[in-house]
Amino acid sequence: MSAIREPLRVAVYCHTFSEDRDEVGFQRKVIMRTLERCTDPFPIITLYTDDGFCPDTQVRPDFQRMLLDAANGYLDCIAFCGWDHLSGVEKSRQMLSRFLKKHEVLPLECRVLEAVLVRLAA
Repeated sequence: MSAIREPLRVAVYCHTFSEDRDEVGFQRKVIMRTLERCTDPFPIITLYTDDGFCPDTQVRPDFQRMLLDAANGYLDCIAFCGWDHLSGVEKSRQMLSRFLKKHEVLPLECRVLEAVLVRLAA
């Protein structure tokens, strides 16, 4: 008999330093492809996007909304494309890591898969 597994509740956080809808779309695609490869069943996704904000400030509307959702127990995981999108300063990253651990939210850093170009002889 197989165990019934609840899908993870995942925050997909996209951030850009300047307003750039293409970059947000690219980040979202990288994260979603990672989740497709790494999760079964596919998770429940909540999107958070801060377009054109400095990562050194905590005054980012969707970042704050995401932290509130994490603190309230609505999230199991936060997926993002690099720690520099969450925080630009090491001390802030450490504080964020402690916050996530306290609220049992796992960070998932997603990256583009490397490609290898192979030239075949005819």
